[in-house]
Amino acid sequence: MGLRANRAGVALVRGWGRFLDDRRLQVGEQVLRGETILVAVGGQPVCPNLPGADLAMVSDDLFLLERFPGSIVIVGGGYIACEFACILQGLGVAVTQIVRRQLLRGFDRGCVASVEAGMVEKGTVFRKGVSPQAITSTAAGRRVELSDGDSVEADAVLLATGRKPRLVGLNLEATGVAVEGGRIPVDGDQRTNVAHVFAVGDVTDRINLTPVAVDEGRAFADSQFGGKPHRTDHGLVASAVFTQPELATVGLSEEEARQRHGEDVRVCEARFRSLSRALPKTGSPCHLKLVLGPQERVLGCHMVGEHGAEIIQMAAVALGMGATKADFDRTMALHPSISEEFVTMG
Repeated sequence: MGLRANRAGVALVRGWGRFLDDRRLQVGEQVLRGETILVAVGGQPVCPNLPGADLAMVSDDLFLLERFPGSIVIVGGGYIACEFACILQGLGVAVTQIVRRQLLRGFDRGCVASVEAGMVEKGTVFRKGVSPQAITSTAAGRRVELSDGDSVEADAVLLATGRKPRLVGLNLEATGVAVEGGRIPVDGDQRTNVAHVFAVGDVTDRINLTPVAVDEGRAFADSQFGGKPHRTDHGLVASAVFTQPELATVGLSEEEARQRHGEDVRVCEARFRSLSRALPKTGSPCHLKLVLGPQERVLGCHMVGEHGAEIIQMAAVALGMGATKADFDRTMALHPSISEEFVTMG
């Protein structure tokens, strides 16, 4: 990174920065000054206020492990919790996942059900509708006390209960930059309430995905220094959860579409095993889903199965251009493939 920065004429200063005022930052012994300032410090795991929370790990800690535990309790139902559950289970770790409310909240519920079924098939044990009350040490590892009076024991505990903007230590108060709900609010140009201070990525707590942060950074650079002003479009963002099976999505879920359009919504979906899995009858079935709105416009495209992210990335182009079900139907199928179902389903 340092070499590439040097080639681009960027001075890379390593260390923790702290604002002295709205134009100056201190990094170690250095004081840096900028006419324009961009805050892009990202986010950090949230650690719940829970007795014994210091006995558990957060997601950052997993990358420092020298050996895997034999078993683990994962607290949380979001994409980080689910992805690590699948990674660890695939590496031979016995996984119990505690989900207080919904698994993968915000994603299409039918597709989430397919993901959950696939995870259970591979060995993940879910405890749903309960929350952790305390974590204690045992001779063998850790015990998690649950709200229903039961408990779960394992070698280790992972708290994957969300992330928040990394604002602690920045001394933003010295800049006059507004902070609302623990995040930095910005306008469409990534500008804060202080005209020469901008922010991108997870620190704004809008759509916390790496490609979104990258696009916001490019838009900022092009607009402020490249003479090509433009804005990031947050209206149609494809996303994927790299569970096993994989979940990928773009546009509205069935639930969101019905809230907006009521009876004008129609759903087309298909469930099947891919050709490579059909004969041995191994692996989770694929689940493909189109959510249609008024005039049969495709409002959402969702997939559970192999290569879901690769397929949905291209579907996002079609949705962004306003494709209808008729546009999908007149597209010739590529056979034999998983994605052909999107253009052949009734």
